[in-house]
Amino acid sequence: MAIYRQKTPISLEEYRFETYEPAWRFEEDQDYIIFHDDYYSNTAILIDRDAYFTTRGNRIRYFDMLWLSYKLPFLPEEDNVKFGNFFISDYGPSFFLTEPKDAEDIMIYNGSTYYVWPSAKHNGRHAIIVAIDSWFGTIQETERFHRIINTKCQAEFEENLSRFYRG
Repeated sequence: MAIYRQKTPISLEEYRFETYEPAWRFEEDQDYIIFHDDYYSNTAILIDRDAYFTTRGNRIRYFDMLWLSYKLPFLPEEDNVKFGNFFISDYGPSFFLTEPKDAEDIMIYNGSTYYVWPSAKHNGRHAIIVAIDSWFGTIQETERFHRIINTKCQAEFEENLSRFYRG
């Protein structure tokens, strides 16, 4: 079931009101809210300023992509995954958070499996960023993993978003 998603630009001040992360770890530019993940990944995690939103009570609420992470098969229980696209920006190594269906890369963090991929795009202290295609080759479960990426993780994203709207 598709969910109608309204989008609207969000300011850093509005975003800080929605997140539990400390304010000093954030900044903004014309395109992104930037979270400096110095502890886990040593990357700038970029959040689209055009955030999903809904009205709750007497105020607008924004869907916080930063808190959304996934568990994937073939990874230990303590590992979490974020979906997005890795690139080098003015902020250094950067990971732009996306919906799973739009992702080119995955960030695996909490760190127990990061040493497995010698072809990693980026290694942090407790995280690794790997191209999804590289992941396919490593686990040698291409069809099964592809199905999980396109159904299970996207369905989980849709469910989280629908709970946000029902709020």
